[in-house]
Amino acid sequence: MTQQALPQGATRRRAAFGLFDADGWTWAGLKATFWFLLIIFMLGVIPNYAYFFTVSNTIQVGYSFITPINLCPASNEDLPCPAPAGSTLPWQTSPAELALPAARSGSSVYQSGPTVYLIGGRVGDEAVTDVLVTDVIEDSNLVPWTEGPALPEARTDAAVGTFAGIPYLIGGLDDSGAPTDTVYQGTVEDGVLTGWELNEELTLPQPLSGAGVVPGTAGFVLIGGRDANGEPTDGAYTAWSNPAGPMLEPWEPLEGLALPEARAAVVAASGGDFVYAIGGEGPDGATDTVFRLQLDGNEAALDEVGEPLGWAVAPEDQALPEARTDAVAFASSGAVYVFGGFDANGEARSTSLWAVPDTTTGNYPAWEQMEQTELPVATADAPIAGVGSYAFIF
Repeated sequence: MTQQALPQGATRRRAAFGLFDADGWTWAGLKATFWFLLIIFMLGVIPNYAYFFTVSNTIQVGYSFITPINLCPASNEDLPCPAPAGSTLPWQTSPAELALPAARSGSSVYQSGPTVYLIGGRVGDEAVTDVLVTDVIEDSNLVPWTEGPALPEARTDAAVGTFAGIPYLIGGLDDSGAPTDTVYQGTVEDGVLTGWELNEELTLPQPLSGAGVVPGTAGFVLIGGRDANGEPTDGAYTAWSNPAGPMLEPWEPLEGLALPEARAAVVAASGGDFVYAIGGEGPDGATDTVFRLQLDGNEAALDEVGEPLGWAVAPEDQALPEARTDAVAFASSGAVYVFGGFDANGEARSTSLWAVPDTTTGNYPAWEQMEQTELPVATADAPIAGVGSYAFIF
């Protein structure tokens, strides 16, 4: 086909500042692409942002090649905008009216709905049986502390796990400073803790204090702790629920799955099917190591020949930035937090560390830290409770 010549005196139209032939395929393709993207933007992107603008305090506009623009709430204060995944808002100190009746450490905590119970601990050098009670009310405020049902015996540095809404106070030091093998089970009526009773079926295999406990839907995993001689141990035990009822079976050792090294005052946390033992006190003092164990339902994950996979030791780039023991442990929304704790010199620290593990692989890039989320004061050997979107360190 021969191309027809333009009429005499006519010129071919040009578009986009003369870059393209207005009647050519290139210009037609560019216009079609523009209208295609505009329709997607109008029908998909704008309604999506409108939805998140309506239901969320923070909305990100832009993609990786565009500097994000965020509408961040004033409560974020001087946090980066957007805040890194897993970061907390800046901590706030309670008014004097909501302080504890006396300074204490080594307490445990049980939370039932908006009610928080602070269990035992040390007041001065004395272990106590006291249980203090407060409630979280609107705007994340607390009511003044009152007396709750006291423990049958004084306990400090005990682990607390909650199963089916029932608290279990596991081990701990008695009033003479000796580790115990007792487990006290709370009596809960209509969500209110009314008393304690000794659960002899759950007596520990050995006296322990400073152990880490990971509660789950099937029961508890108990990690490490100090033995009767005050030395860190490498034990790992489970207390799984009875399939025939809500009761827990006696403690059983995780066969062949002792910790790679003895640990006490360790941060025990879970994410997906993984259990983490973070930091703690080893044979040589405070450590920065992280151990990880994969669980599959009520059993440890097995390799291809049916043997337990065992604990994995995190590489150096996934270890804690500094050694920590008696840190404040917390897990929420897929993130694991390590607040404060004693460093290798035995000094309390105010650091706020967190990581967001992959629930499929158990890996995480590294531990995050920001100056804006540090604790107001150095804190260690303290319990923490989460109520709604708030966390409280006592």
